[in-house]
Amino acid sequence: MSSKRNSSSAGKKNGASSAGAAASAVPAVQITPDLVKRTTGEYDLEMVQWLDLSNRGIRKIECLSNCISMIDLCLSGNRIRHVEGLEALICLQRLDLSSNKISRIGKCKKFWMLRIVCCANAGLETLQALQHLDLRGNQITNVDDVRSLSQLSNLKHFYLKDYSGDNANPACNHPAYHIVVTKCLKHLEILDGESLNLRQCMADVILDRVQADPEAAKPLPHQRWCAAADWALPSVEATVDDALQDSIGGLQEALKSCAEASREADRLLRQMGDPAGEGPMNG
Repeated sequence: MSSKRNSSSAGKKNGASSAGAAASAVPAVQITPDLVKRTTGEYDLEMVQWLDLSNRGIRKIECLSNCISMIDLCLSGNRIRHVEGLEALICLQRLDLSSNKISRIGKCKKFWMLRIVCCANAGLETLQALQHLDLRGNQITNVDDVRSLSQLSNLKHFYLKDYSGDNANPACNHPAYHIVVTKCLKHLEILDGESLNLRQCMADVILDRVQADPEAAKPLPHQRWCAAADWALPSVEATVDDALQDSIGGLQEALKSCAEASREADRLLRQMGDPAGEGPMNG
């Protein structure tokens, strides 16, 4: 099974890469009413709804003004450099201009009924009904050219490269390519084969998985560092009373000591002045 898939993908790549070579190898063909009739089998050009002129070496889009009922136009793999001559295709729903030589998304007239467009590098900014635009395999170098398509409110599908990255325009290498395109084309659903809704869902899932714990993100409760300290001042009256009591107690002790000293002094004086004390000395 894997070998079959590899061979199949290789065949697709080889087919896409050989489209430009095939276009250059084919002699240049000019679009004429007769060519359109022979290709579609329709006699009346107004009845033509599908036209495939891929890989014909066509250099210019012309002679399609009478194909007012055309729904699907394929001009891929040619040598077209400019998008023009499509003003009358008011019912056009699909336009394939992939693998051409278009280098800028230039100006063109309005396609009021255009719904689906596949082109490689074209001026399509006035196609108000455009729903599908494929610009793979061309030479668009400036990603800002996509801004000219910002008014296409019906544009749903847009391609500048394959989903695998092959057949990419040089503009796809710009680091902001995806951001610029999705910002300019706000109603886009598919970009380069990738569903934008699915891409956003995957991004949301990834963000949900890496989202921080909301509890951990909460700030810590506010608390003063000295909230537990006792800031109550002692009573002033109690402090004075204690001081007085201490002073009185000290004074009483001092008076007591003084009284004892006075009594001792009196005793010593009496002993010194007692004549009885001298009697034994005289006898």
